[in-house]
Amino acid sequence: MSLSYLSELKTQGRALATCLDDYETGLEDRLSAAARLVRAADGGIVFTGMGASAYAPLAVVEELRRHGVAARAENAHEALRDDRGEPVVCAISKSGGTREVQDYIARRRGDGPILGLINAETSPLAEACEVVLPMRAGPEAHIANKSFVCSVAVLNLLADAICRPSSDGVRPELRALAGWCSELFEDAALAGRLAALAANCTQVDILAYGPARAAALQTALVFREVLALSTAAIDTADYLHGWWKTAGPRTLTIVLSSGRAEGGAEEEALRRAAGRGSATLLVSGEGALGADLVLAHPRVADQVAPIAQFVGCSALAGALREALDAT
Repeated sequence: MSLSYLSELKTQGRALATCLDDYETGLEDRLSAAARLVRAADGGIVFTGMGASAYAPLAVVEELRRHGVAARAENAHEALRDDRGEPVVCAISKSGGTREVQDYIARRRGDGPILGLINAETSPLAEACEVVLPMRAGPEAHIANKSFVCSVAVLNLLADAICRPSSDGVRPELRALAGWCSELFEDAALAGRLAALAANCTQVDILAYGPARAAALQTALVFREVLALSTAAIDTADYLHGWWKTAGPRTLTIVLSSGRAEGGAEEEALRRAAGRGSATLLVSGEGALGADLVLAHPRVADQVAPIAQFVGCSALAGALREALDAT
């Protein structure tokens, strides 16, 4: 019998810890090899996948660009349509058999190095790659949760190997989040507050910018697939240009925050949503903007925060799924 959805969510922290263990004890050479290929390339790297695998690299592209690496993240369908010829491709797929990813790789084969971030290490995609970086998320019975978390972690390790090869980089922060993710699901009181906050909602707006867009898009996908809720992932500043006008008493507005929003967009978005009667949830590593409920996570680098933001939102999804299953 497969795990229930909530039971599988509770294993996210353990999956992240196992992934980090494996990269520290046996997979370091693969990271180094992938990093060398990227550093040697003149023209950058494109990350591509579909669904969760397309969203995960949004966590790290800004960090790579800050260190002079021309990086782009595009879903495989768009990458096939708008192929810019970056010399290195990093193809991401949990199964290693995603049709759109395979189509793009078939076009790019022979043009330059192909890296693969894959959970199924024996797969068509793995066979096409010069270097395979395993997700090490383990089996999943439900929608991608562990595989998204582990993808963001491995991409952070890769970014460190490219930009800061002689330092620990964000590894200590990833370790801290592995523990926090497990502890989060032991807080029954928090689960109750999350479920009560969203009990009557029929619409969810998830606001984010920068690397947090990775978590917003994946959370929106989860809420649609698991909870059948009409959910949108919206740029925080863009929300102020009309999106807020559909908020109401049956809306839940979630803001994913680094605590360093420019121009007060996050605070203004929460104010407008609340003014129309929407329930509000802030998921943040620092700062405490006004919201009905604040879910605080450890303070980590912006490129690491999407793990905490997504796992925090998945705690809400798990609480709501349990409530639905009980009716």
